[in-house]
Amino acid sequence: MGGRLSVTKIFRFEMAHALPDYNGPCAHLHGHSYRLEVTLSTGAAETAGTEGMVMDFSQLKKMVEETIIAQVDHALVLDERMDAALIDALQKVNTKLVLTPFTPTSENLLLWFAQTIAGAIAQKPDWTARGLRLQKLRLYETATSFAEWENI
Repeated sequence: MGGRLSVTKIFRFEMAHALPDYNGPCAHLHGHSYRLEVTLSTGAAETAGTEGMVMDFSQLKKMVEETIIAQVDHALVLDERMDAALIDALQKVNTKLVLTPFTPTSENLLLWFAQTIAGAIAQKPDWTARGLRLQKLRLYETATSFAEWENI
């Protein structure tokens, strides 16, 4: 039977950010309880592997936790172009600070996450040989608001 198989794993993390060019309250430092949904697929149902899995959920969990969650969980993520004095002060205190070359909107975070996860998949020849690919990411910034990226 044809079609495409996919698996999705859900991750939760806490992260703070600021959107300095935004005209509203999100311009200030604030945090969210994020929910990230990561969906992987194969090119066709027949390439699910001999064990009948697109990917073992524990492998997916390990990859995303190592490449994404470890970086951003309980971190303050700021655009590296923010005020230099603020960045300097934050680096002097015990702050898990992540500087990005972009404004850390949900949309921009998704593009970063997609590139990172796709890169991790590409480093595993057995995964790429099976046609494993990042299919979709969904990032909830609040319980009712999310951004989505999809591999077309």
